Amino acid sequence: MQFNYKARTKEGKLQGGVIEAASRQSALEVLQRHQLTALSLDAVKSGFSFSYDIKVFSGVGRKDLVGFFRSFSSLFEAGVPIVEGLRILADQTENKNFRVIIIDVVDKVDGGMKLSQAISHYPNIFSEFHINMIKAGESSGALQKTLLYLADYTEREYQLRANVRNAMLYPAFIITVFITVFFIMMVFVVPRLAVILGQLVGKDKLPFITRALLAVSKFTNDWIIAIVLLLVGGIGFAVYYLKTPQGKEWWDDFQLRVPIFKNIFRQIYQTRFADNLSTLIAGGIPIIEAIAITANIVNNKTYQRLIYKIGEEVKAGNSIESVVRFHEEFSPFLVQMIAVGERSGKLEDSLAKVAGFFQKEVDRSVAGLTTLIEPLLIVVMGVGVGFLVASIMIPIYSVISGGLGS
Repeated sequence: MQFNYKARTKEGKLQGGVIEAASRQSALEVLQRHQLTALSLDAVKSGFSFSYDIKVFSGVGRKDLVGFFRSFSSLFEAGVPIVEGLRILADQTENKNFRVIIIDVVDKVDGGMKLSQAISHYPNIFSEFHINMIKAGESSGALQKTLLYLADYTEREYQLRANVRNAMLYPAFIITVFITVFFIMMVFVVPRLAVILGQLVGKDKLPFITRALLAVSKFTNDWIIAIVLLLVGGIGFAVYYLKTPQGKEWWDDFQLRVPIFKNIFRQIYQTRFADNLSTLIAGGIPIIEAIAITANIVNNKTYQRLIYKIGEEVKAGNSIESVVRFHEEFSPFLVQMIAVGERSGKLEDSLAKVAGFFQKEVDRSVAGLTTLIEPLLIVVMGVGVGFLVASIMIPIYSVISGGLGS
């Protein structure tokens, strides 16, 4: 919320402006911390409620969460009380949206609510994993250690996503540029060349490759609006469909079946499974509850069903290894490490090693895929450029040759 304020400074000067805070009391506290005496404080009326504003906020990413948990852990270790630590984090957070959320969490904790309950009001920012880890830290009295766990975990997850995204960025950029240049050539350049070549050679005497290029250009020009609408509509429909339960399920299954990419996706989801479960167990969460939480945050329906099945088998008294060994979605290495961990009583350590191994494997696989895609794109672009050059140069060369011959 925003408040218009008028206040008097320590030196007695009048000052006014707008301040952002979760509540009127929070706004007063902010003014007091800046040594300002409030004379008036009025909420700025808006058509949107605070809760709706939070819902539409964007830009609170994993990088923000890494900094939040790591800084919070350091402040807590230094003996700073939770409320005061949150206030410090709110003041130093550069992300305006995240600052408002932290201020609201401060109000809730200051009002007697537990930290885990306060952050549970923002499920789009703090996942079930974060909430349960903090709840376990509060119960065991090891909140500082839990916050450090969360910082390390969130950083690993952020790095994993960043590596995959960065690897795909270059091919996506090249493909976008290629498509853009193709449309510019077909709509603006080739039609003018068609006129010139028709005058030089005659349309009936143009070679097949040139006539094919002109046909593609004519089709693109005649149907440009329909093509653009089809592309935009197709992308829009794909985005919408993938957000539906059916679309999400299809996409999750497709990721694990498509050649070349399926191994990378399986490594990513096995990394999440092992890393989440290891962190939860190490944080003191009971094994059955830890498995249920991991299923909810693994972000793949296929793996979610399998992890739920693991939870049911463990509840019935069976081992995790007895379930995962019969599913190809879990690698033999993961199965073996789980078996070793269960026999030794150090499952969280085995899972942590598996997560580290698979994270390195993902990095290597993505790097290898990028190395394969780059020359492939160069070949495709080379063929496209060669086709354009040949289509234009062959008739020009024939005219020149004919002129020299005469």
